[in-house]
Amino acid sequence: MNNIPVEPATAQTDFEALRVRWEKAKANGTVEALVKELFDQGETVPPPANRVYESEEERAAYRWARENHSFTPADLHALLRVVFGDEKGIPMEQVLAELGTDLGDDQSAGGQDAPTK
Repeated sequence: MNNIPVEPATAQTDFEALRVRWEKAKANGTVEALVKELFDQGETVPPPANRVYESEEERAAYRWARENHSFTPADLHALLRVVFGDEKGIPMEQVLAELGTDLGDDQSAGGQDAPTK
């Protein structure tokens, strides 16, 4: 049986509508205005109230990230470029190479945490 979750039709329709708006904005030179509109419509989502952290260090790290790294319109623009295929993401192999990590022959990592240095 196929265990892959099926995306609701409304989500796919919304995504396609956004793709059409993105393509029109690119054609009209109004990408920055679209990004600003989308950014202004966004809501900050608080951390889950019932989140279970593995340690106080993990809790502190998440708190620090929330307090010190805000999502900007430039971040949204960069994300949309990747989502809609205008820019390729970074291949996993490149990220691992930059981190000095190698999966070797096992490309799947077998559901285990990636090796650390």
